[in-house]
Amino acid sequence: MNQVNLPEIVWAFNGFATEIAKVDGIAIGHVALRGRPDSDDANEVVLYNSAGEKNSWSGKPEPAATAYVGPEQDKARFLEMVKDALERGTPSDILTIVKGNLQHHGSFSERVRFNWGFHDGTAEAERAVVRAMEDHQDRAYANGYVRGVLAWKNLGYRPEMSDEAWSIYQNHPIAGHTAGKLAVASLATSAISPKTYRVDVTGGGELDKSPRRAIFEVSEKSARDIIDLSSVVRVNDLYRVEKYDCRAQYLQYDPETDPEDALDAGEENAVRSECDVLVVTDDAFFFRAYVKHTDAAVECEAQSIAELAAHFAMPFDDLRHKEGNPLSPQM
Repeated sequence: MNQVNLPEIVWAFNGFATEIAKVDGIAIGHVALRGRPDSDDANEVVLYNSAGEKNSWSGKPEPAATAYVGPEQDKARFLEMVKDALERGTPSDILTIVKGNLQHHGSFSERVRFNWGFHDGTAEAERAVVRAMEDHQDRAYANGYVRGVLAWKNLGYRPEMSDEAWSIYQNHPIAGHTAGKLAVASLATSAISPKTYRVDVTGGGELDKSPRRAIFEVSEKSARDIIDLSSVVRVNDLYRVEKYDCRAQYLQYDPETDPEDALDAGEENAVRSECDVLVVTDDAFFFRAYVKHTDAAVECEAQSIAELAAHFAMPFDDLRHKEGNPLSPQM
């Protein structure tokens, strides 16, 4: 993401070999001597997250980030932690402060603020406490929030990345609306809205945890790319082409059709994958991958490019429906 301009950080020495970092008078972390001064990793660097899950032993919230470095590197490492937390939207006290004070927002790019909103939207949709965004002053945050809520509702879990939602937003930003109502009707009926797929998955071998369903979205731009790849297949008389693409989310149970099983599976419902590719033939597309850390391949049910093109009102010559064409299926 983009570089950020950090808010002013004030350091205060507490008298116990510890310096507290504060923003707007609120402590966001510390650097402290925790070992021998001549050690390479003597200084502890901690970025606070007061709302984090509490440690069962200490009873204190788990920090957003922790590191052990030399005394000449501690504050530089702390600043790196702050930048990373703000860019990625990592739950932390510094993120809470800058999101709550709109005067800070001008220091951050639209992409970063969209990311904050997206992750807040997924988290709050999961807890069923969705807020209205109609009057929110930061439109990038508001749009990200709504996209996050929609992503959670479509997928049934919280995606780690907002890249796909950001790509869609760049092409079609959502106008003023109430996020509590999600503007589902306007998004679902729009001719340029992304097309969401929930499809069967085959493969996985004898794995105990094998995906049965996959969920993914195809934006207008992605649809155009798929149509272009199909043209490459046809023009060059190829069988198919493949392109790296990890948008497909693989699940054991679809939260929409098997909500109880998906709920019982919890976090285990999502099946991690690797070597993810988009596969395009002359008239269809699908996603293929390997279950992470295995040699078990899984493959989504193929989808019609003609139907995808129709959704976005794009021209597509479906050769298989032409009488006498050698690509037409033989009866």
